Amino acid sequence: MGTRVHRPHVSRRPGRHASRHPDLDRRLGGGGTRPDGTGLQALWFAALIPSLVIGAHVHGIAGVGLGHVVVAGGVVLPAFAWALRRNGFSLHLIGRAVAWPVTGGLCVAVVATIAAHLPLPDLVRLALSGTLGLAVYLTVIRSLWVPVLEARRLKRKALAL
Repeated sequence: MGTRVHRPHVSRRPGRHASRHPDLDRRLGGGGTRPDGTGLQALWFAALIPSLVIGAHVHGIAGVGLGHVVVAGGVVLPAFAWALRRNGFSLHLIGRAVAWPVTGGLCVAVVATIAAHLPLPDLVRLALSGTLGLAVYLTVIRSLWVPVLEARRLKRKALAL
């Protein structure tokens, strides 16, 4: 009798690459073994509908945006954190992994807010905030993308030899 080799589940979807996080997919419903992922999406949808209706009625499109933020931060984020923790994932490690992208996003929000109040035509403010926001974000997350580019450059250089 031979030894059995364990092969991790890799989710394959038509037209897509294999999942980079097969364990996460399996545990949150991507592999069809746990209903957590579907339940979380249903919770999100159920909380979002009344939030958007109330937000639109009270504050128009700004209220809809605020409703999205309230549901995402007040309902969905804690629910996903609970599901991840319940399935054995370290919230500390996840927090460390997303710290720089979140910081970059906050910096982009500051840039967009400042640009929105400049006395310039709308198109100029849009172009300025988009360009500056991208520059700020890429600067903040530099430690995440520069090593990847360096590794690719070195690999291409080694293959060319």
